[in-house]
Amino acid sequence: MIVSKRIDWIFANSYLKKDFFISKNYIGYFYGLIIFFYGILKITQIYILQNKSQSKTKKIPNDIVIESAAPHMHLNYFRHFNNQASNSNYLKIECFNKNQYSSILRLPYISILNEFFITLKEVYPIIGALKSTLNRKGVIREVITSLPVFAYFVCLLRALQEINSNLKLFSGGAPLISSAAILLNIETYYLTHGFINKPIEREMIDPSPQDYLMIYPEYSYIYTYSLEEKAYLTNFGIKSSIKQYPYKKLENLKDKIIIFLNYTDFNMDKEALEELIDVFYEYEYEIVIKIHPTYMGNFDSTLRNIEKIRFEDCPEHSAQSFMQIEMPKFACGWISTTLCEASNMGILPICLSNAEDELFNEVLYPLKKKSLLWHNEKDLILRCIENDDFIQNIIKARFS
Repeated sequence: MIVSKRIDWIFANSYLKKDFFISKNYIGYFYGLIIFFYGILKITQIYILQNKSQSKTKKIPNDIVIESAAPHMHLNYFRHFNNQASNSNYLKIECFNKNQYSSILRLPYISILNEFFITLKEVYPIIGALKSTLNRKGVIREVITSLPVFAYFVCLLRALQEINSNLKLFSGGAPLISSAAILLNIETYYLTHGFINKPIEREMIDPSPQDYLMIYPEYSYIYTYSLEEKAYLTNFGIKSSIKQYPYKKLENLKDKIIIFLNYTDFNMDKEALEELIDVFYEYEYEIVIKIHPTYMGNFDSTLRNIEKIRFEDCPEHSAQSFMQIEMPKFACGWISTTLCEASNMGILPICLSNAEDELFNEVLYPLKKKSLLWHNEKDLILRCIENDDFIQNIIKARFS
């Protein structure tokens, strides 16, 4: 371990130079006092919120599912590990909802305080140097607000573990509670819900794995959508067992294109979308638009020639399951995991994002190379529409 398991959540999703050193010359007494007093208040608040009727005699299932601030981030658990509708075979913890997680078990106040002081003892010598070491805005505030919650999660998971020693924790990341689980040797799964992003605040666009490490909690397993993401994480020193979500190649695809909308119109090019729809309509393709589960825009009512389009609002279907039902030859979107999933299944992915979009540099997956860019490769896309054999040649040469 490059840092202690007890405080690795502070460094989560960061690039660190392999020769990095945290100076302990500037201890940061002021920050230490703030963490101490805020922590006492926060722990007291959560303790008071606890359900007084809860006891350790309740039955705890094997699977702990973590719901974060974005409620869709844990849904791959149900797609790949548990397709049963019953809530009795898993326990959900809403890690940003203190009213919910404090109602699961009643924990002793002294145990939470003790865990808080043990962790504070490790944080205190480095708190003054964290800002310069991580070069991350708000890192001190993160530590102040998160440390007492981490202490509570450690105590909660330890109490759950005493009831059921076979616990597994599934999340869409959630480094704070995941680190608490890892500290207790609970099997921990990071189920990515989309492309994995590079750490945002970094010294260069593409740091070299020869010089840098990427820091994550030591999840037992990380599931990714692509082998490229797996290779990237491995090259940067991630020791977790990294697996790709399962998929199967589709055959007998139809003259159909599925367009996956983003959740808002702000980051979609309406003019380019209408142009693409017109082209595929001329070639007598069926055009299907899948509405994003949290869509907040109005493309479904304002697009030109809307009569050419079949809109589908079906949040119960993931992009993968929807493509398996519809069997399209093409899938279209912006910088989205759906294009990677399409490529995995033998569907030709078209990206409507501008080639200069900075978001291409923020994801681990090489989407520019692994999709056809509408703005730059229109002639190539037209050849694919006209010739099925050419589609297969492109898939083999470029995407395999």
